[in-house]
Amino acid sequence: MPKRLILLLSSLFVLTAIVACSSNSDELQTEVDDLKSQLAAAQSGAGGDGPTQAELDSVKAELAAALASGSAGGDDATQPSGWGSRLKLVKERGKLICAATNDSPGFSFINETGDWTGYGIEMCKAYATAIFGEYENRFEMQAISWADRPTVMQAGKIDVMVLANTQNARREATWGNFTTIHHYAGMGIISRLDSAVVADDWQSLDGATLCVSAGTNYVPAAEDLKGQYGIDFEMVQLADPGPAYDEGRCDFLIAGKADLGRNKADYTDPDAHVVWDALMGKDPWGMLVGHGDDQWYDLVRFVEWAMINAEELDVTMDNVDDMVANSQNAKIRRMLGVEGEYGQEVLGLDTDFAYNVIKHIGNFDELVERFYSEDDETRIGGFYRPRANDALWNEGGLLFAPGLE
Repeated sequence: MPKRLILLLSSLFVLTAIVACSSNSDELQTEVDDLKSQLAAAQSGAGGDGPTQAELDSVKAELAAALASGSAGGDDATQPSGWGSRLKLVKERGKLICAATNDSPGFSFINETGDWTGYGIEMCKAYATAIFGEYENRFEMQAISWADRPTVMQAGKIDVMVLANTQNARREATWGNFTTIHHYAGMGIISRLDSAVVADDWQSLDGATLCVSAGTNYVPAAEDLKGQYGIDFEMVQLADPGPAYDEGRCDFLIAGKADLGRNKADYTDPDAHVVWDALMGKDPWGMLVGHGDDQWYDLVRFVEWAMINAEELDVTMDNVDDMVANSQNAKIRRMLGVEGEYGQEVLGLDTDFAYNVIKHIGNFDELVERFYSEDDETRIGGFYRPRANDALWNEGGLLFAPGLE
């Protein structure tokens, strides 16, 4: 077979492969059929020199056009299947739907006036603001239990889960994608002084009774303790284990270390309990979005990154307008959409989305201070919780966000 004929046949094979992988296969099939016709004509006249160079160049041009069509048909590596579906749904609905528990003071709870409040609620508002430019009437909260979380995520009815989700491998694989880790906590233990349990003595847990939140990562963590220290204890799983523990039903309780001190203060006799110094495991918290839409995953992270970068650059609710008008810092100007870009339009966001978020919600530090400040006058809900590991990376903490560039 002449060399030119072989090249023409190879082109047909390449285009056929594109058809097999393309979401726009009907249009590309027409190209394949045309190439087949040209190949048949070339084969019938191949007794001499085969197709002319002009004919071959024409086939090459058609192949290049078909390749471009296939690339634009939705198979671009940056836009896989599912890309943009959640944002489209949110915009068509006209509001963002977030899910949270209503029993986490400081993070997500319903206050005395019946309004949702807390760190997680503010983040829901921030996501809504990034998309719509404001959050009034643009977000909706759905109350769920801790045990509901996997079912809610797998149903795909909510857009973001904004409660204190602990990230671990199994949840990442089966629930959804965790976004930026914003709280680097550890699991801790509180025990009763009138029990046989001795603070920081793991062996003393043998034969004791544990109260633990059902459906949380504290349950498998407790099981791990048994094998780790060769001990055994009874485990009582409850939706809210605090009251049962306070009543003396259990000898010790496992929870996030940052929350144990606050819980102790709320018990009937705070002095009857001791919070262990020892940590029993990692407890990193992050928001959660469903699998299958990389654009939505990135969009939510961009909002979080903007708020963390704003803290790092000292851009606040009070000075953001001045920063827009007068800052000569290229990083600040780019973050606020004054000049340049860092991928906002690709994700379906306005170039100035970060300005809107900071103007309405604030930077990350302002959000933390709203619910965990040491200053009672600054704090509008929640309780004091030191930043500690949650401080910025350049201030001795672990909080880190990529640069907006």
